[in-house]
Amino acid sequence: MYGAEPAEPPKWSLLAAASMERKKKALQHLSGAMANLIGVFAEFERDLIRERVEAGLENARCKGKRRPFFDMASLGTLGRLRDRGMSVRAIAREMKVSKSLVHKSLKNMNAQTQGNQRSEEEKKVVHE
Repeated sequence: MYGAEPAEPPKWSLLAAASMERKKKALQHLSGAMANLIGVFAEFERDLIRERVEAGLENARCKGKRRPFFDMASLGTLGRLRDRGMSVRAIAREMKVSKSLVHKSLKNMNAQTQGNQRSEEEKKVVHE
């Protein structure tokens, strides 16, 4: 027993192992091809969406519509109305804009005032 050569596996097991390896490689190639195909469809869909958005923006431009925004005078009015205690909904109704635009503008105003306060504090620290 000791020192004896190990018995050779039967030929059918070698064929089965080789067959399994071929199947495994084929599956890997197929999964790679499938991933590429999904990527192609995703890119195609993204291009379609981009074209639709551009067409919609062009259509809006032709109709004379534009994205809403507040000029500096309106921002002052917005701040005064908020300081009086008016709700965002009431401000939006009063200024004939969406609530989300009011929220966004208030957020930007707060960020700007905080940024101005920080820069003034930094100037004080530098001069002291």
